[in-house]
Amino acid sequence: MADLKIKPSAGTGNRLLLQSSDGTDVLTTSDSGVAITAPTIASMANCTFPTGHIINSGQFLYSGGDSSVDESFASPYFEAAVDYSAITCVVGNTILFGFNGSCHVSRTGNTHLYRYGDFRVFQSTTDVTKGTNTGSLGTEVTNFSVGANLVATSSVAAAQMHQFDIGGSFISTATTHYLGMGFSAIEAVATSGDVTLTLNQHAAKPLLLYWFEIKGNVKGTG
Repeated sequence: MADLKIKPSAGTGNRLLLQSSDGTDVLTTSDSGVAITAPTIASMANCTFPTGHIINSGQFLYSGGDSSVDESFASPYFEAAVDYSAITCVVGNTILFGFNGSCHVSRTGNTHLYRYGDFRVFQSTTDVTKGTNTGSLGTEVTNFSVGANLVATSSVAAAQMHQFDIGGSFISTATTHYLGMGFSAIEAVATSGDVTLTLNQHAAKPLLLYWFEIKGNVKGTG
């Protein structure tokens, strides 16, 4: 089948113009390429983006009430600090996500100097609800600790307060993934339950989940 070619007269600066009924340029060619004015794309699935481009993003704000955990269970013990949030993505793309928020670690009994806990960031291909415990939280992406060992024992009122921004990345294996956090309080005597880690999730101090979907596998190693 022969090609149908539409082109302007030969010569530098000659253009091909496609216009709407009122004479507005819709598509304009130039010596170096083409300009499309105000295009409407019905679905981004119809477009092909180069590797490394952000093709989707989103956020979720947790503000319905704080969540807390103590070391009343044999270590290691982690439980879901939030209901995981679902995202829709394309298999094989890179998902970069993180949590921004604040927390505090307090002693609720006994006499010691420990005020610390751990957070772990997870992704899962199945939904996870707040309070789900160790073994059912999904795939760990990263982890971090908050708090301190004080130089001496102190009153129950002596708490450690922290602001954090923590996240990680993974390669999507399904069209729906669930993003969430798990946490654990840590102390010298396991199962005593006298150190509590609280994750703020209220109107004045919300927890923010943010995520980006990046075209292709762009994960590197250090």
